[in-house]
Amino acid sequence: MADEDKSSYSKQLISMIKNHKDDNNEIDVGAVIEKDFGNDLKNGKGLKVKLIKNYDNADGKNLSQSILSEGNTMEKIIGDSKKLGM
Repeated sequence: MADEDKSSYSKQLISMIKNHKDDNNEIDVGAVIEKDFGNDLKNGKGLKVKLIKNYDNADGKNLSQSILSEGNTMEKIIGDSKKLGM
C-alpha cells in the first residue's frame, strides 16, 4: 500500500487492513491512499483510496472489501467521537 496522505488516519487504515490479511495469503493487488484521505474522512466525503491493479480478481475484491469495511469503521468512530464532543 502506498500512503500519499501520511496522516494518522491513513496509517490506521493500513494497520487495520494488515490485520485482515492472512500471513499465508499474499495479496496480488495494491492500493494508494490519496492525499487528503484523513481530511475527507473526517468531513464525511468518502474514502480517497485507489486500487492499482485489476480488482476483478479475487485478491482485488478482498482488498477492496477490506478497505471499504475498515474505512466505514473509521468513519463511524470519527462520527461517534464528534457526537460525544471529543
